[in-house]
Formats: sequence, structure tokens, C-alpha cells
Amino acid sequence: MQLRVNRQLPYNVAESVIIPKNLQRENSDVQCFTDDEVDKIVKESVRCYKNGRRIYRLGEIAIFIVNTGLRIGEALALEWSDINFKKKTLKVRKNMVYVKSRSDNGKAYQYIKQKSTKTKNGSRVVPLNSTAIRALISLKGINGKTPYVFATSNGNRVTPRNIDRMFRSILRGCNIKETGIHTLRHTFASRLFAKGVDVKIVSELLGHSDVGITYDTYIHLIQEQRIVAVDVLENVL
Repeated sequence: MQLRVNRQLPYNVAESVIIPKNLQRENSDVQCFTDDEVDKIVKESVRCYKNGRRIYRLGEIAIFIVNTGLRIGEALALEWSDINFKKKTLKVRKNMVYVKSRSDNGKAYQYIKQKSTKTKNGSRVVPLNSTAIRALISLKGINGKTPYVFATSNGNRVTPRNIDRMFRSILRGCNIKETGIHTLRHTFASRLFAKGVDVKIVSELLGHSDVGITYDTYIHLIQEQRIVAVDVLENVL
């Protein structure tokens, strides 16, 4: 009798793993950009040479992520069919990962499109503010002939490595200390907390599998906002 082996699992087994407290990542050092730094990044992202040619072909991705909080894999997986300009929303339903190929002794890399997002709550509808809409309209003019929101000049998918390299170049142009593009996602969350948005809403927008992850990641920001909230009472009494 032959057994048929199905290598696909209906769920992510890693979600059942509980990390010991002493091994959990310290989140107190989560980096965020200040409002002034965000303004500089936005201006630098769309800067052009004297001849009018764009310096950063896909610079709007920085503006887009800081206004949506998407993971880089989620952003690069977006297709124009996921965007609803009329309702001002986008659907996050897949993820892109860039991994070493099993061939060529692991020296080559390949793009893998995952039909599901990173977490069980990752599939979500994200509202788009006017800044994110403007960034998408600009990108539509660049990549409108391809199915991908973020594509190379040849119409292929962009790698996270190339985006990270471009983003670090943007930061150098702003005289801001270099860091990964994931800092934009943290900044998105930070700005929401600064506006008093509830942690549960922030968690849903970020696509975290549990609100506890959001709380643990941004505990220092939440505590700061609580202090500000209590200080407001001094002006009332």
C-alpha cells in the first residue's frame, strides 16, 4: 500500500510555539522616526534631478508604508486589483518572501508568493488616507501597465533588498541615521498612539495575530500616552 504524502499544512505550526520569557525579544528599543524626520523622508522620496528625472523610482513606497503600516512583504505582494480607489481601501491577502533557492547550493535567491499573510489576522482591509492615495496615484503612473503596485522598470517584482537599499539612500539624503524600512511601520503605529487611537484598532491595522503582541511591542509608547492623558487632568482641575 502506498501512502500519499501531502507536505502542505492547513495552518502555521510556528504560531503554537511559546517563546520563553528570557528569550523573547526586547521591544523597548523599537525605533521610530520623529514627525520632522518623516517630513524630510517624504520630501526626499519624491526629489528629482535638475532635468526632472526622479532620483528614487519607487520612492513613494516610504510614504505609502508610513501611512498604512504594511509589512514590506505585504506591500511588495500588492497588485492593482487589491486597491479600491473609490472606497479608499486596500486588501492585504498575500505576502512575498525572498528566500534562498534549494538549487545552486543555496547561493541563488527566489521570490515566493504566499497565498496567505504572515499571521492569521494578517488578511485585512486597510483604509487609505489622502497621502497614501496620492502616493498610489503617482505609482500608477509609473507601474500602471504592470499588475504589480511595486515593480521594476522591466515589469518584474521588486526585491526587499533593493527597496531597503533605496530607503537607506533616502535616509542618507536626509542626514538621518540609517535603519531598515520596517521602522516606517513602527512609526505608523507610534503616530496612531500619539493621536490616542486604541491599541486594539492599531493591532487590527497592523495585522497582528493578537492584541498582546501590539501591546508588548509598543508598551513604552502606550505608557507615554497614559502619562500625557493623566497630565491633561491638571489643566481641567
